[in-house]
Amino acid sequence: MTKKFANISIVMLVTFLFLTACSTTSEYKGVYEKTSAERPLAVPPDLTQPEIQTGLELPQLASQQGNPAISGSKIAPLQFGKAHLIREGSLRWLEVAIPIDDVWNQAQLFFRNLGFKIVKEDQAQGVMETDWLENRVNLPTNWFSKLFNKLYDAGLRDSYRIRLERSADNQDTLVFITLRGIKEVYGEEDEQGLAATKGWEPRQPDPELESEMLARFAIYLGSGKMDIQKQAAAEKKAPELASLVEANGTTHLKINEGFARGWRRVGLALDRLGIQVDDRDRSKGVYFVRFPERLLKDEKGLLAEIFSAKEKISPTPYTLHLVAVQDETDVTIVDQQGQPLSGKDASRLLEQIKSHLI
Repeated sequence: MTKKFANISIVMLVTFLFLTACSTTSEYKGVYEKTSAERPLAVPPDLTQPEIQTGLELPQLASQQGNPAISGSKIAPLQFGKAHLIREGSLRWLEVAIPIDDVWNQAQLFFRNLGFKIVKEDQAQGVMETDWLENRVNLPTNWFSKLFNKLYDAGLRDSYRIRLERSADNQDTLVFITLRGIKEVYGEEDEQGLAATKGWEPRQPDPELESEMLARFAIYLGSGKMDIQKQAAAEKKAPELASLVEANGTTHLKINEGFARGWRRVGLALDRLGIQVDDRDRSKGVYFVRFPERLLKDEKGLLAEIFSAKEKISPTPYTLHLVAVQDETDVTIVDQQGQPLSGKDASRLLEQIKSHLI
């Protein structure tokens, strides 16, 4: 009995150590692991089912890969040190010394290699969006855990918007990557301690994950990993950036920074909210936008429709008007008649933009 007990103990100990060794965590916040087990999202009944994948493979570095052929313009050969992570306060973006058309193609390849599908693209505006993919950051990512993927779901989904702009001197390409994240929510536990899923709701903006994806894209383009990681070091959270104010019956969003930063922050907030930008003119301080219908509704409508794969966009165009006021930036919404939007609609829309200024 003693020998048998000892053998069982040894087996249990080895198994425990093996499982412990296998339960590794990733250095990344965005972990999109390829798996054959797919579980459809449990979305509210009034939603269109989002198109979801649950697989991702990390892209090879530029030095390890060739240039796969894709449709569109020719891809420039990747060169070491072509991408640099720029930080301006808490704002981050990439500056790439490669023509914008070639960066566009490389961005498509990067996210496709990660496992995402590109579901929206407007090359004229320099904007593309991915579908939703499971983020398994809170789960083991080793090969052993893949045997049990059917038992696990991280309850997190990520989608990205990638925006490219030409630099002021037209020599470089600026790359902005913004995240839209959702998390699964549950109801009350039953007598067995089990809780049924209620659906999905938005996660808070995650500037660290956005910065990570910028860094990974820079490495993909050939930049040194150590240099990029140093540039991407996290900062302390900045103080309150903006506030809503009322003046002459009009609601204004006051950003406590100058026009250059205010312009960039508003652009990134629009990306995080999934707002369609028809055009922009920095010299005049205007964004020509069409709001998703969920933003024109109450809070319930916002949460219920944010993840629809066939999201409805209001046919009514609006203009976001940004004006420099000393060291601050003033933002108002203007309707088709050129009049500032007022009342609850203006407050609700500007509050949403404010909440995504980070």
